[in-house]
Amino acid sequence: MNRLRNFIHTEQSGGIILLTCAIVSLVLANSAAADWFHHLLYTPVGFRLGDYAMSWPFEKWVNDGLMAIFFLVVGLEIKRELLEGHLSSFKQAIMPIIAALGGMLVPATIYSLMGQSADSASGWGVPMATDIAFSLAILSLLGKRVPIALKVFLTALAIADDLGAVVVIALFYTSGVQLTYLGWMAALVVLMLLCNRYRVGGGWLYLIGGVALWYVTYKSGVHATIAGVLLALCVPFRSEYTQAELEEMLSDRRQDLEREIAAGTLSSAGMRAEMQEFAHNLQSMSHRIIADLHVAVSFLIMPLFALCNTAVHIDGSLLGQLAAAPSLGIIFGLLFGKPIGIVLSSWLAVRFGLGKMPEHGTWPAMIGVGLLAGIGFTMSFFVSMLAFPAHPELQDLAKIAILIGSGVAGMAGFIWLSMTLKPAPAATNDSILEDE
Repeated sequence: MNRLRNFIHTEQSGGIILLTCAIVSLVLANSAAADWFHHLLYTPVGFRLGDYAMSWPFEKWVNDGLMAIFFLVVGLEIKRELLEGHLSSFKQAIMPIIAALGGMLVPATIYSLMGQSADSASGWGVPMATDIAFSLAILSLLGKRVPIALKVFLTALAIADDLGAVVVIALFYTSGVQLTYLGWMAALVVLMLLCNRYRVGGGWLYLIGGVALWYVTYKSGVHATIAGVLLALCVPFRSEYTQAELEEMLSDRRQDLEREIAAGTLSSAGMRAEMQEFAHNLQSMSHRIIADLHVAVSFLIMPLFALCNTAVHIDGSLLGQLAAAPSLGIIFGLLFGKPIGIVLSSWLAVRFGLGKMPEHGTWPAMIGVGLLAGIGFTMSFFVSMLAFPAHPELQDLAKIAILIGSGVAGMAGFIWLSMTLKPAPAATNDSILEDE
């Protein structure tokens, strides 16, 4: 389970930096530097190729451009879990998937039942999301008291939640679709899937195809970030070598090694470099992209997203609206809807024999996990921008509500788990991490 451990550690550190950037952005937006900071975020950035020019504010490049890379990594991680990870079998996947589904439906229902106006009704998707970075970061503060199976469950739940959020964005937060560009999207996806199927082309093909896919997705009216998920579906998830090619290559190399040993010309440094290159090539393109981009996403793209999207000027009028239906719907959805939906759906899954509790897990611990899943933050911010495109004041109100709901849910989850968790058997944690 070294891969999972490294993933969790990266998410923890990324969550801390993400929170720091959000605080910095809030402080700057409410300080004497507010005008300078706002001007910086909306500075036009673009390029020109002959007669074609493209210029967007810096904030839009982050939200529509860099976030497509975030969704590419999210898509690849979901694909990895579905093919070979914790969602790869029915038995492994069903419990966190059912929990994630309940954790999405109940918050959306609570939001909708709060008596929303016509302008705010589309915000039902805002409290559905779980921020994996922050939830895992807070869970890690409890150290070895947390059974590793509970960490795995929260990770799988958050990944299933991300998949649900992608589907919601694609189906419900897309408007004004241009059929011509939608056709180009389909053609590019089919072309790259065929290239994958018949092992045609390498990394450059998917890079060029991904950029083209992002452009036609943006022009189609579908949010441009969905291109990242579509590209993830197309990128190969198998080794570049077939079984026959691998066996032939190893056989030839063994003969070469025998000759080099006999001649006394074997170089340990050369052998080490060759083995490293061989191990690198054995990984699929998807694995390499995840490894290469995960750090950039966690430590560059997500912090930039936080800087751009938490720059909310808080004044008396905005605070006065926190008791209104949109903000209460988001706060209650995150703080109460998430744990209720996750625990209730998990209980039903266990009750009817569809799933089983995580090892060393208890229902009080599941309540704590549900509270931590109420930390929406990144994806909730993103959905709020899509939900209220014509109402900046609702976007700002939603962001404040997300911060409040996520903050209270995170603190409540930490306090609850610190009171209810008993130290897990040390041998169980260590053996699981080492064996896998």
